[in-house]
Amino acid sequence: MLDYILGLAEKISFEANKLSTKDKDLIFDQVSFALEQTRAHISSTRKNDTDKSSTILSNIWQRTARNIKGVKHPTVKQLVETIEEKGKYWSDPDSYNKEQFDKYTMRITQVDSTLKKMCK
Repeated sequence: MLDYILGLAEKISFEANKLSTKDKDLIFDQVSFALEQTRAHISSTRKNDTDKSSTILSNIWQRTARNIKGVKHPTVKQLVETIEEKGKYWSDPDSYNKEQFDKYTMRITQVDSTLKKMCK
């Protein structure tokens, strides 16, 4: 399992080096904004490990996906899928299938880690 994770991290790191500076800046700006807004929402509304839905956050994540979707790159394509799922999650966290979190690596720490690897 560790070899798989290390291999995946190496692949992401290698592919991220192919992104142009303009694409990296776009991705970093868009995803960072969505992450900041999400962290602020969570810190003010999460109770007993339960998230409160937010149409604003859902729209922010959907807009972020649209804004970076034009970057033609395999790792960005994966990130867009993750971001689209985050938009779905925030529209109704109570009914969202939590198993999708692992499938799409969509926890905040995971998205943040992917972003840092892509944009370094």
